[in-house]
Amino acid sequence: LPILTNNVAGAYRRRDELFLALALSNSLSRQDMARAAGLNKTRVDQIIREMAEEDQQRKQREGEERVRRHMP
Repeated sequence: LPILTNNVAGAYRRRDELFLALALSNSLSRQDMARAAGLNKTRVDQIIREMAEEDQQRKQREGEERVRRHMP
């Protein structure tokens, strides 16, 4: 059962990453993404916003780590 739960969580994560990639590339409207996934457009907007914030935080942490490595 834990393996199945992890697989479900991973599938949602991949879906959310795909939503973000599609939103950034403007290749599919959020309304179309919502329709295809069976979600409300506001939920898709929320997922994209959360993923974008996580991505921005990750990039900031990585940048801070690069700077820290080069500090005397």
